[in-house]
Amino acid sequence: MKFSLRIPLLFVLIAITATLAVSCLSYYNGRTAIENEVISRITDVNILKETEVEEWLYDGKALIEVTASNAYFKDEYASVIVSHDPLIPEHMAIHKKIIEDILMPVLKGGLFFELFIIRLDDGLIMISTDYVQEEKYVNDMLYFVNGKEGTYIQSAYYSMALQKPAITVATPIKDRSGRTIAVLGGRFDLGYLSAIMKKQGEFSNSIDTYIVNKFNFFVTEPRFGSDYALKKSVYTDGVVKALAHFDGVSLYNDYREKPVIGAYRWSSVLESAILTEVNQSEAFAPVYNLQIKIFFAGLGVILFSAIIGYLLSLTITKPLNKLVKGTAKISSGDLDYRFDFKSKNEISRLANSFDIMIKRLKETLVSRDKLSEEVKIRKKKEEELKISNSELESFAYVASHDLQEPLRVISNFSSLLSNRYREKIDKDGKEFIDFITDSTVRMQKMIKDLLSFSRIATKGKLFKNTNLKTILKAAIFNLRILIEETGCDIKIGKMPGITCDNSLFISLFQNLIENAIKFRSGKKPLIEINAKKDSNNWIISVKDNGIGIKEEYKEKIFIIFQKLHTKDEYPGTGIGLSLCKKIVESHDGRIWVESDGVSGSTFYISLPINIKKEYINET
Repeated sequence: MKFSLRIPLLFVLIAITATLAVSCLSYYNGRTAIENEVISRITDVNILKETEVEEWLYDGKALIEVTASNAYFKDEYASVIVSHDPLIPEHMAIHKKIIEDILMPVLKGGLFFELFIIRLDDGLIMISTDYVQEEKYVNDMLYFVNGKEGTYIQSAYYSMALQKPAITVATPIKDRSGRTIAVLGGRFDLGYLSAIMKKQGEFSNSIDTYIVNKFNFFVTEPRFGSDYALKKSVYTDGVVKALAHFDGVSLYNDYREKPVIGAYRWSSVLESAILTEVNQSEAFAPVYNLQIKIFFAGLGVILFSAIIGYLLSLTITKPLNKLVKGTAKISSGDLDYRFDFKSKNEISRLANSFDIMIKRLKETLVSRDKLSEEVKIRKKKEEELKISNSELESFAYVASHDLQEPLRVISNFSSLLSNRYREKIDKDGKEFIDFITDSTVRMQKMIKDLLSFSRIATKGKLFKNTNLKTILKAAIFNLRILIEETGCDIKIGKMPGITCDNSLFISLFQNLIENAIKFRSGKKPLIEINAKKDSNNWIISVKDNGIGIKEEYKEKIFIIFQKLHTKDEYPGTGIGLSLCKKIVESHDGRIWVESDGVSGSTFYISLPINIKKEYINET
């Protein structure tokens, strides 16, 4: 994709991301705030409705109890109520008087639409303000069964006698002795209950409050239904939770399958659920309107960002195109081309850097013929170096062979002289012979070490990947007798895999471990070998608790045949560390030592992690 398109697109993506973030955040915050406000209001409405209904029921309960305790029932009408017979004229007069003097005044209060007296023995309605209901038996109704024992409110049920929903309260009528002689009942006017439910707040046009009994039937008419009371059942999420005696608020579909926010409560007095619901579409309308506004505002921001991005891209791509054309000319060989930028921005500075680079390139450029000649010269020198190395190895071999032969003769004749004429030679002569023998042995060892030193770079083995711990185990195995004799303790940390000549590296670590044991102090030798990664190198350390190395000798110890101690103090030819240095350098590495000159030394070996060098077998 062209750079001129990337910048506008980047601006557009940033604008879209910001718009989406603002939109989502505003929607979430707005929805949460509105949801909390609606929940608070409908919860308050639900509690208020329940309170009003309970007050209505308690008023009716109190009124029916007061009526049942009327003195006329206890004195004048007690016997008539017990032995009521509608065929006796006297009883009929009393029947009329009870209705007119006691029941009708209560009925006019508006809480009840019917008051009636039930015979205790068989549940017969003897007296009622609704004459149609007289002579009917209600012995199996809960309000009669429980009303004999005390005041009882039977929650909403469908009355077959009335052919409509009813809530009935009943209480016992007692004589002066406290004996129950009948039951007084009153049917609440459910029109008042529906009126309580239909009182809606002003904050919503879709608010709906209704009551559902424990059998899942509507008790009152919902706002958006007709003729539902005790005829239609409902099983919404709010109804189910309320009938399970839970109070709360949730989002669900109502009896119309409309999404609503609903508050639900269980009323123990009514033994029913009270629900108040508001349509979600109405509740969240302000949030949806805000989203639309944000959407159009976001489109404007995106369009503006695209224009700004395009204009900005022109200020960048124009000089870049000029830079591209210039580099094309330079790559074609025109080293006299120069960029001409007048501004002082980053691209101009880059162009100026190109000008400087081209100028220097032109000054230092070497022709192909000269480079080719230089390559030929270097190859010739490499061939000569190989020949020199081969000649050096041949010389070392011949020299060592020619030197060792006379040394063997000297050694043999010294031994012969010592064995045959030892008794005839005085003390000084014996010391001279011993000195000659010792010197020839040392000379032979030095020649052998020198030959080994000369062959390190020409051993003819390919490098291969090996775990360094395997090499260390081989070196320790070769020194096992010395380690056991001195009680040396060697601790090896986690080792990496390296690319090397295995035999040379075994010799390397064998020399370092042997030196650490040889140059020990009076205490038990302790050697610690660890490795760590440093940039592109492995740093391997070999630490001992020996006699240490003074500062002025740290470089000398790697010189061939350089010894810091006499042969009587510490035997050896002094070539060991020289061999170590040459082995490490043949692997493109470096070796050095750190010591305080008193309490031990630490030898460090730095090796490239990926060694590209390989040895090729030569015959």
